[in-house]
Parts: sequence; C-alpha cells; structure tokens
Amino acid sequence: SNGNVYTNNLIHSGFLNISGGNLDIDGNYTASGNVNANISGGTIKVEGNWTSTGNGFDPTGGTVEFSGNLGQTISLASGNNFYDLKINNTHSSNKVSAQGSSLVVSNHLNIADGIFESASDYHDVTIATGATLELTGDITVSGNWTNDGTFTPGTHTVTFDGSTAQSITGGMSTIFHNLTINNSSAEITLNSSANYTAALGTLNFSQGLINVNSQSLDFGVGATVTNASNSSHAYNGPLDRSFDNNNQSFTYPVGDGTNYKPISLNMSSSNTNVVSAAYLFANQNQSALNSSLSSIETYGWDIQRSTGFDGFTITIPFDASYNISDIFNLTIVMWDGTEWIEIPSTYSGTSSNGSITTNSPISDFSNRYFALGYKSSSPGHYWVAGSGDWNDLSHWVTSSGGSINATNIPTANDNVYFDANSFSSSGQTVSISNGAADC
Repeated sequence: SNGNVYTNNLIHSGFLNISGGNLDIDGNYTASGNVNANISGGTIKVEGNWTSTGNGFDPTGGTVEFSGNLGQTISLASGNNFYDLKINNTHSSNKVSAQGSSLVVSNHLNIADGIFESASDYHDVTIATGATLELTGDITVSGNWTNDGTFTPGTHTVTFDGSTAQSITGGMSTIFHNLTINNSSAEITLNSSANYTAALGTLNFSQGLINVNSQSLDFGVGATVTNASNSSHAYNGPLDRSFDNNNQSFTYPVGDGTNYKPISLNMSSSNTNVVSAAYLFANQNQSALNSSLSSIETYGWDIQRSTGFDGFTITIPFDASYNISDIFNLTIVMWDGTEWIEIPSTYSGTSSNGSITTNSPISDFSNRYFALGYKSSSPGHYWVAGSGDWNDLSHWVTSSGGSINATNIPTANDNVYFDANSFSSSGQTVSISNGAADC
C-alpha cells in the first residue's frame, strides 16, 4: 500500500488499500462490480482506459493520473469519484474523454497536459499551459478556477457553487458560454493576469456576488443577465458589453456589493459598439453644478466606450433605496469635464418604483461620469380663479390659492398644479387659445 507497483491491466474486485507510493497501470483499470477503495494517498497512473460499472471507488486522498500517449476514456457509474484527478496525456490531438460519465472530482482537477473532455462536478480546476479542457455538458465548480491554457465551453454552463470564497485566476482569460453564480456564503473574485473574464451566453446570478477586482467582466453580443439583485450582482470594476444591430439593449448588473444599482443602454444604430459601465459609490462633486441643477445624488456610474461612435439612450431604474426626494425635478446628469450638466430626461413610475430615461441618445462618453440629479425649480404654477385661458397670466400664482402671480406662463421646465383652490364650482374649464400648453 505504500510502494511502487507495476502492472499491465488491473481488474479490481475487492479491497484496494493505498496510502502512498505509485500504482502504475500500463493498460486498463476495470471494476465490474462494487468495490472498496481505502485510498488516502499515493498515485494511480493509468495509460489505458478506466471503467467502473459498480460503485465504491471513493478515495479520501491520492491522485488518479491518466498518463497515456493515445486517446483514453473514463467511464464511471454513479457512486464513484476521484479525489485528485490529473490529466497528463502527451498526445497532441487524441483526448482523455469522460463524456457520458458520472464523473465527480472531490478535490482537484489538474489538466497538466493533453486534451480533457467532460461534463462533471469539480472542486478546484487547473488548466496548465498547453493543456485544454473541453466541455461536453454542464459542470459545477465549488473551489477555485485557474486557467493558464485553453478552455472550450461549447454552449454549456459552468456553475460556481461553493460555500467559501472562490476565485477565477490564471494567465489566460476565461471565456464562459453560460455562467451561473450560486454561492450565497462568499463572493467570486476575478484575478486573472489577463485582466478580463467573459460570458457569451447568459450570466445567471442565482445567488452571490462577483468582485470584478478592478479587472473587467465582458459580455459578448447577445449575452444576457438574469436574477441580479442586492445580494447578487457585480461590483468593484467595469462590465463591458458588445452591441450590434441585433442586440441593442443591455442592463448592466452593477452595484456596490450590498446594493444593486443597474443602468441600461439602448442603441438604435446598426454599427458595432463596445461600452463599459461601472457603479461609483464615492461622493460626487456637489460644488461644480450647472445653474440648471440644484443638486446631484451621491452615487453615479462610469460609462466608457472602447469601440464605435453611436448614440445610446440611458435608463436608470430606481426604488425606495435611492431616496428620490423630488421626482418632478429628477433628471440624468453628466460630467462635461468642468461641471455637472443636465441631460433632458423623462421619468415614469413613482419615487419608490420607477425609472428615468434620457430624451435623446448620448454619444459623448469622453468624460465618463453620469449620475442622478435635480433640476433647479422655479416656484410652482398654481391655477386659480376658475374658468379661463391657459395663456392668461392672471390665473397663475406661486402657491395654492395665493395672490402673488407667477412671472411667466408655464414652460416645459415648470410644475403645474390644479387643486381644491383652482375652481369655485363644477363644470369650470381651462381653455387653450393657441392650441398648445407646456408644463
């Protein structure tokens, strides 16, 4: 159980006790029934195929290494697993295949050399330089992901479902197809030296946070996001999205790690654009406001464009946590390099459940920063004295039932009020003599 043993084919039908050393199998491993594997250490090297049709191969330590120089297969029935699995096959194109297998690796999958194809349940995953992991189905990862080689996701889903902190690292960027975050206990941190991680299909925030870690989380054309919330979103770095004629809208699932603060962009052109957005939770400069603004909120978004030139309408949804104090004067604002300026915008809904959208597309992202703010408001325009014409200034006063006339007929920047002091009897009307009225 603790030495070096060499054999051709191994048929396992009883107890196999290994605490160290090496068991070298030049041919195949076969277990046609239930077995007992008391394995706490050591290495089983297999140059042929592995077949377990019963159950019971469930080591608590040790490594199974596939070290052939031709194609190899792994066929495991349910009830078997590897502790550490090492793929070290030297053939340049033939694969080690676990396709169709109920493969579980409880500790570490290490693809040191060769091509490994599987759909499995893993803890830690390492793809070494020159090695390849190809998915034949969905996989789960409960530990850390390190990619220094090639990852080919196909159209499959990788789910990070750990119960402690997890990371996505390595010298190569990992491009997932579908990515699911399902870690309610800790966050997934991006730490690739290639500086970005990508999702081409759907990013599903089932439960948990992505700490972008000042790197970049990228979304391909057509990529979507589901289930983002206060407890499930991305923070601490930019999210990049590619747009084209077929995929023109995207809601960036950003926040501060506690609060979900999304922002949506919609493009109406047919060109290719790549635009990033990040949530800012530092206080904005309140002393550099254009005269059209009274104040801005203490949070904002950093929007940058790396490809393209087209305009986007911007929509910011909000709820009660945003503490909108004056929805009638709410507007989207942008930094112009010197001061915050108003972007004419229209709100819908209420201050506790609504959104606001720019009236026209924005194409200048050179100064990057956007926020919510409030327009400087003139005194409200209150209607008094019953029936009359909209353009008769004597009917407009500065307070409900007041006597001080407004200085102007209402414009598009003014709030207009009709209340209990506006009319003295039923049936009274307001006429519009010139066919138009602004408010």
